[in-house]
Amino acid sequence: MCGIDIAPWETQDPGQQPTGTAMIQYISSGGHDSFYIGDNSFNTGTFGFNNLQELIESYTHKINDQGWTTFEAHYMYMNHCTTVPTKSVPLQDGFYPVHSGTIAEGGIVNYTM
Repeated sequence: MCGIDIAPWETQDPGQQPTGTAMIQYISSGGHDSFYIGDNSFNTGTFGFNNLQELIESYTHKINDQGWTTFEAHYMYMNHCTTVPTKSVPLQDGFYPVHSGTIAEGGIVNYTM
């Protein structure tokens, strides 16, 4: 993989670098519980086009054949961010961070069907 969202020929963007994924999943013997956790994308995390580093945790419980509930937690970050376009990162997904440095965000969600 050549970065999170960078084509291999985009050599100027710091996000164009080898990027890995390491996820594991456990499903209970009855199939009613599932854990899925890991690092969805990792590299140096240097500010670049859409070069987010993302950690994910997901737990799903099957209530019956018609219903289940899922809890998810996400944590994302990027290092060395700037608030304005640069020569190597002239374009970002419609916005730039409001603070320089390491920018982090996270969230949790639960949905039941």
